[in-house]
Amino acid sequence: MGASHKYFFKYVINEIWFIYVNNIISNAMAVLASFLWMIGIKRAAFGLSLRSLRYNFNSPSLSVLKKVLAKEKSFIREKITSGVQIGEASDRTIILKWPSFNETRFSKGILLIKFTRTFSYYLKNIDISKLSEYFHIVLEPSWSGYADPDILGWIGVSKNIVIESSEQQDRILMNCFADTFIPVRFGSGCWVPQEDFKPQVIEKVFDSIYIANNNPIKRVYRYITAIKNIVEGGAPEYRACLVCSSWGGDDELVKALIKKSGVEKNIILKFSLPRTEVAKYLNMSRCNILLSYKEGSNRSLFESMFCDIPVICISENIGVDKSCINEFTGLLIPDENLEESLLWMASHYQKFSAKDWAEKNISPAATKENLVEVINRRIGDNLNYDMVHTKVNAPEACYMDNVNFKFRHLNEELFSIFKIGTDTVNLTQNLQVLTKKFNDEFNRSLIEKH
Repeated sequence: MGASHKYFFKYVINEIWFIYVNNIISNAMAVLASFLWMIGIKRAAFGLSLRSLRYNFNSPSLSVLKKVLAKEKSFIREKITSGVQIGEASDRTIILKWPSFNETRFSKGILLIKFTRTFSYYLKNIDISKLSEYFHIVLEPSWSGYADPDILGWIGVSKNIVIESSEQQDRILMNCFADTFIPVRFGSGCWVPQEDFKPQVIEKVFDSIYIANNNPIKRVYRYITAIKNIVEGGAPEYRACLVCSSWGGDDELVKALIKKSGVEKNIILKFSLPRTEVAKYLNMSRCNILLSYKEGSNRSLFESMFCDIPVICISENIGVDKSCINEFTGLLIPDENLEESLLWMASHYQKFSAKDWAEKNISPAATKENLVEVINRRIGDNLNYDMVHTKVNAPEACYMDNVNFKFRHLNEELFSIFKIGTDTVNLTQNLQVLTKKFNDEFNRSLIEKH
């Protein structure tokens, strides 16, 4: 089987799975999980319940999961990811606020962890109960589908863990464990570095743009066929831009798909562009689209909004916060309406005001404000907005006002303080020293920057 045939086969399987099979399999697994639990085959029942919940939320699988948590929690511990090293965990942890100590009041810090597999490092190596005494913990998973041992392993380990949950199904699941998790609507896409993505005075060259990778799950082929249908339907001048990273497939394969569809003159293909070039091509486009059925918190749509470019997202998507696709920012449409919506947007894109809405609702500053309010209201702290650093994902987590500041070594020192089995006699004193070290290095870096 040639490369193009393999790609098309995977594409068709992906379409069949999400359109016809996903919910059926999820429900069938839920029924089987319940049966296996009743007859005592508990480990297999647990595995099926997790898979069922990752495909689609349903009550029977949740019931099995809750029974596991009550009676067989070792099943979850067995499935937590192994092999995550301290360097990876340090790179994907950012301290938004360090604890502050004075004679009258102690104020907790805020520690944010990115990527689901990184959570396992804490579960296996860090005294989380002790860490929680000094920090509010924020989890930023990397993908939708939160029935994951690296997430569920936190249940009962700590309380009031803020977890970013842009997908409604994930918020529903997390709300079932309200003693542990506080799910919030925002996700990684709400920490877009605005300085890199803003409106430019530049000619509109493309009617639409799709930023994806070559993996069939991104449904690049659907975009190509949509452009073909538009051209053959009477709009031969329609211009599209496809920006791909090479992850997930061969660049030449995408070129061949475009050529085979006969739309080489209508689709400009770009590969692995840096952020500055991505921003330029967004500004050259009338709208940006998302066609995948399942995502994490996709950043591309939000980057577009800050460039004042409206978006189109298919309603079948799981992972994107659909409330962000609204009357100000773009169109939420069924996949079958894609061609019609692309044509409509090409001549009506100026009716939207995506940037104004994004700055008020999903900018890093607005997201930080939401986080502080959640911690104050739900956990009962009294944090001041100015106490907290603003994070951006560029693409890894960094400080908005000091993006080049290197903090990995500081995180590694923090881990050593809270490592399981470490003597905690001088913990507060050691943490105070590390806090001062961070502030000194951070301020020195700011001075050198200017």
